[in-house]
Amino acid sequence: MVQINPQQRKLEPRAMPEIIDRRNELSGNLALSQELYFIAKINELLAEYPSLGARYKPITIRAVELEADLDYASKLDRSSATIEPLLRTGQERAEWFFDSRSLWPASK
Repeated sequence: MVQINPQQRKLEPRAMPEIIDRRNELSGNLALSQELYFIAKINELLAEYPSLGARYKPITIRAVELEADLDYASKLDRSSATIEPLLRTGQERAEWFFDSRSLWPASK
């Protein structure tokens, strides 16, 4: 999973476009959180009731939070000027993705 919407913002959105962008980010985070909760719940049930393993398999989730600050319009932009920096970021974070730092939920 690559989380493109930040959980928190350093600055409170004030202008209407900023507020709309933040609302869209929060909506996306809500949907993602619900999916992650469901997967985690199934994994918990599999651990508690091994007989469910005949139908379900545990899922390992790896999370990478995108550190770029994307507004709503940039998420729809498919130009090379937008895509190429994202690809470079992905290449830089690939090693991190495949080690324990990316496991979700994070170890405590």
